[in-house]
Amino acid sequence: MEKSWRLLDPSISRAATEPWYVSSRASTRDRYAKCLRLIRRHCPSPALSYDVGCAYGQFAARLAQLGGLVVGIDRLGDRIAHNRRAYSKVPNLSFLEGDFLTLDLPPKTADLVTALEILYYFAPEERVRLLKKVLTILKPGGYLLISNNTFCCPDGLSQEEFLEFVGQFFVVVETYSIYRGLYYRVELPLIHLLDEINYLKNLRIFSPHILGLNRQFYPGRLNHLLLRPSRFLDQVALPFVRQAALFLLKSRILYGTLTFLGRTLLPEKSRTQLLVLAQKRA
Repeated sequence: MEKSWRLLDPSISRAATEPWYVSSRASTRDRYAKCLRLIRRHCPSPALSYDVGCAYGQFAARLAQLGGLVVGIDRLGDRIAHNRRAYSKVPNLSFLEGDFLTLDLPPKTADLVTALEILYYFAPEERVRLLKKVLTILKPGGYLLISNNTFCCPDGLSQEEFLEFVGQFFVVVETYSIYRGLYYRVELPLIHLLDEINYLKNLRIFSPHILGLNRQFYPGRLNHLLLRPSRFLDQVALPFVRQAALFLLKSRILYGTLTFLGRTLLPEKSRTQLLVLAQKRA
C-alpha cells in the first residue's frame, strides 16, 4: 500500500490542464490584443508567420485571423499534439514540433516571427543564436515581435539595456509597456486558488483511503474537514469558489481598474511587461 501512495502523491498535480489559465485571464487577452495592434500597424497582412514557443496555440490562432500562413513551434510534443487537434479546422494554421534553434526552416521567407514570454528561458548565448536564427528566416524588412517580463529581463538587464541588446540585430520600431504590478497581487492568488481547488478535487476522489491511512495533506483538523465525504463541498462550495475565482480572473473591469491605478500611481513599480516590435534591416 505504501508503494501505491508513493506513486499517487506526485501524480496528483496542482496545475490545471491549461497551465496558468491562459485562455481565462483578462491580462493575457489584453496583452495579445496589444501585440496584434502593433502587428496590424506595421505588418498588417503577413504571408508567413512563425510563433516561436507557441505553447497551447492561443496567440498563433489569433495570428491566423490576420490571414496568411501561421506556423506554431514548440519543443513539447504533447502541446503540439493538443494544438493539432484543437485547431484542426483552421486551414492556415499548422504546428511544428522541435527546437527553433535547430529546426531547418527556409531562409528569407517569413514576414513575421513572434516570441512571447520565452527569451528568459534561454541561456545568454542561446538568445543571441535565437535572434540570429530569426534574421535568417525573415525576409528583408520582416518583423520580430517580442513580449518579455521586465522584472526578469535576460541577464539582469534593465529595460533600456534589453532594447540595446535587441537593437544590435534589429531596428526597434515600436515598444509598449504594460503595468500589471498591482494587478499581479490579485491575479496570482486567484491562479493559486484555482490550482488548489483542482488539487483538492483530485484528492477527494481518494478521500476514504486517505483518511483510513491517516494521510496528512492539510494541517490539523483541516485535513479531515476537507477530505471527508461531503456533498456540500463537492456540489456547492468548491464549484462556487472556482466559478467566482474564474469570474475575477476573466474580469476586464478588475484588470483595467488595477492596471490604470498602477500606471497612474506607481508607474515604475507596476511596469511588468515590455512589448518590442523590431524590423530586419533591408
